[in-house]
Amino acid sequence: MLITSKSKRTILAAAIALIITITLFSYTGLGVIESYAADNTFTFSDSGITSDVDSGNKIEGTSLTINTSGVYIITGSCSEGSVKVKKGTTGVTLILKDLILACSDGAPVAINKDNGDTNIEIQGTVTLTDNENPDDEDSTDAEVADAFEGAAIKVKSGSNLTLSGSGTLIVDGSACKNGIKGGEGVTITINSGTYNVNAANNGIAADGNLIINDGTINVTSGNDGLKAKPDSDDTTSNGVVSINGGTVTINAVGEGIEGETVNINGGTVNIKSSDDGINAATERNSTDLSINITGGNLYVDASCDGLDSNGTINVSGGTTNVFSSTQNDNCAIDYGDNSTCTITGGTIIGIGTSGMATTPTSGTYVAFGSSGMGGMNNNMGNMGGMNNNGMNNNGGMNAPSSSSVSISAGNTVTIKDSSGNTIYSVTAVKSANHVVFSSPDVTSGESYSLYINNSLTATSTAAAGNGSNGQANGGMQPPTDNNTTTDNGNSTSTDTSDDSKTQSSDYVSMYRLYNPNSGEHFYTSNETEKNDLVKAGWRYEGIAWNAPKTSDTPVYRLYNPNAGDHHYTTSITERDNLIKAGWKYEGIGWYSDSSEGQVLYRLYNPNAVSGAHHYTTSAEERDKLISLGWRYEGIAWYGGK
Repeated sequence: MLITSKSKRTILAAAIALIITITLFSYTGLGVIESYAADNTFTFSDSGITSDVDSGNKIEGTSLTINTSGVYIITGSCSEGSVKVKKGTTGVTLILKDLILACSDGAPVAINKDNGDTNIEIQGTVTLTDNENPDDEDSTDAEVADAFEGAAIKVKSGSNLTLSGSGTLIVDGSACKNGIKGGEGVTITINSGTYNVNAANNGIAADGNLIINDGTINVTSGNDGLKAKPDSDDTTSNGVVSINGGTVTINAVGEGIEGETVNINGGTVNIKSSDDGINAATERNSTDLSINITGGNLYVDASCDGLDSNGTINVSGGTTNVFSSTQNDNCAIDYGDNSTCTITGGTIIGIGTSGMATTPTSGTYVAFGSSGMGGMNNNMGNMGGMNNNGMNNNGGMNAPSSSSVSISAGNTVTIKDSSGNTIYSVTAVKSANHVVFSSPDVTSGESYSLYINNSLTATSTAAAGNGSNGQANGGMQPPTDNNTTTDNGNSTSTDTSDDSKTQSSDYVSMYRLYNPNSGEHFYTSNETEKNDLVKAGWRYEGIAWNAPKTSDTPVYRLYNPNAGDHHYTTSITERDNLIKAGWKYEGIGWYSDSSEGQVLYRLYNPNAVSGAHHYTTSAEERDKLISLGWRYEGIAWYGGK
């Protein structure tokens, strides 16, 4: 058979076309390889745009508008150019190949409204820079404000975007606002590729759904790294962030990941945030808020709460390490009032401070450093003392945790079982005094030990959460004093006060101490107990009053082993109700003076858990606390004159 030169050229062209068809492909959302035969190639330069064929798309200087369905290769370099997919144009795939594109009057790449599903494939290295003026968003010039995109890639309502490819996309939104932004109802899906995003505000955000199936995503942002949090008037968006695979690294000044629902189902996620690590929150009237961890490896280093859900937290798989604020106003694991933290599988450790620390409401866990309430509803039933005779007996009381814990940055934190086997170990990234841990290796009722740098620090018994609002409050239980004896419930002491304040032989000095971590005031006549507490970090505030050694009116002392809090009352009914609710009766602490010499006022803080009640002889202190919102509950008992 004779093959002419013309035939050779025809065969060669067909072969080239076949190679192009085979090599131009991307992955669909289902992971199926889809072939793309390019309909046209557009090449950008600072002087204009060239194209292989006239495909009917619009070129104006360095601005390209795609207005017909097809597959388009976009390449070249331009310091002031843009690519737009016209409103209502469906079936578009953009192959960004070795492209450098910046724009100051809009997004370098914009997917306009009602375009259905648009695909972007990344080949080689692509850099998109949004150089818009952030002041344009609020411009009094309506035309300027309407033109503002605020992202390097902008996807408008009625459109969805799928990103894939084997290349690297560099997104620079640091001079303006966002990196990649999807509007109302928009779903943005990442299936493969490498994405390096730098943004002044949010890194990658979509009001509808933000889904990461695979790829390497690195985000540096001035606010959230990943976000799906609809506006208050948005009724169509889902507000869901789902990470199913890949490697995600976030360094955020604001919260790391924020959405109404945040799902961690797989992959490796590393978050460093100056605010919360992961936050489930809403701007609209929605109660379906949750953080759900079913798999993967999650590491959170947050300056506020580690995991913060205004609804529920559910953990059923994966490995999660959470480090939270060094201040007592935040904690490692935080969930909504009257909500739940349920653990049915996986491994999770939360290391933070005890002031606002919580524990799971369902699932087996062990806590060190302070105790979780894990079953007492509404701040231990909002105990009203004399007014309601105790607490709402809702939920079960969990096993107490151990004594105080001190962790420094760089310390090795290890948890061992009763046989000395290490079941988990991690390096602390900041100081902390509270640890909560759950894994399949933890058995309810068994004892576990916490080691800091291989030194035994604390022991605790694992518990099964069974309620809501499992808040731990950092209260340190005063140590038992061997010099204190009880005779038929009457507490006596051989110690005398070392203060200069004098007293008669018929009275004992009542010392007042303050726990700066929990906010609790503690009262005792035992000098050894006082000194031990001072060594443990409590502040000694002097002699509060003198109590008679005996009288017909005892003051009962009770201890909440879950909140680390003490309560004192002359009411037998209140005492018995507290015992039924799980408080530990510690006997008679002291006596009230029958001559009713010095008044002890009782006040209640409805917003506190630990240290909710306060007792003082000072009318000035009483009135000051009332002005701050405390409730005055009358005279508690009397001291000597």
